Amino acid sequence: MIREFLRAYKEFMSHVQSTDIPTLPIHIQGAKYIFTNIEDLLLVFISHMQDEDNRVAEKVKTALRMLVGKYGTEHIKELGNNDTAEPIEDLIDNYIMSKLKVSLVGEGGVGKTTLLRLLKGSAPPTEYVPTIALSIEQIEATRYGTYSIILWDFAGQERFRRLWTIYFRGSDIVFIITDSTLNNVIATKEILDVIRKDAPGVPVWAIANKQDLEGALSPELVERILGIPAFGMVAIDQTRKEEMLQILLDAVDRYIGTE
Repeated sequence: MIREFLRAYKEFMSHVQSTDIPTLPIHIQGAKYIFTNIEDLLLVFISHMQDEDNRVAEKVKTALRMLVGKYGTEHIKELGNNDTAEPIEDLIDNYIMSKLKVSLVGEGGVGKTTLLRLLKGSAPPTEYVPTIALSIEQIEATRYGTYSIILWDFAGQERFRRLWTIYFRGSDIVFIITDSTLNNVIATKEILDVIRKDAPGVPVWAIANKQDLEGALSPELVERILGIPAFGMVAIDQTRKEEMLQILLDAVDRYIGTE
């Protein structure tokens, strides 16, 4: 794809008369390539197709100003010629990435932390250790365009539920987790009612976990009971990491599309 971008960039530059090059995207295979120059150094930013051009362009300009202010033009060129551009990437991320908060909530023991470990590519826990209040993770694989996805894992024990209202209100997306038993799905519906009351308008998706256990309700039935999209999962099965990641990214894609 980089070669395709460079060909398009070369053709574009052949038609540019001014040295003041506009910040605009070139679309290639479902992504936007936004470029800018520091003298003879070309900086390219890859963004999601649904990101607004103006918003991304402003972030690129801000990142560029911060980059020049911190390193200076000559040092940036030296960094760009090295094998790694991590110093540039780390600085730019602070200005170009928007934080998107995704909350995992549900009764204790339904597999919220195990789902988090699945997304991280970590082995599932060998015993149940309750989350104490809150666990927050940023998964490298969950960058989406100019969004950096932060996952919040809420403790499910009764004594922590008074904190849920505070956390829900700052969420962009909520995943409600159930263990796919009838009793737990009914309890989950009560949690869903709390979310609807405390965070109206926040999109909520359900994960019907523990589908490998005997008597598990199907995701279709869980969806009918809860009235929200539901997806089956076995969080202890590490081969399902990509499936779970895709469910998460689909939810983010839908959220961004409704902003």
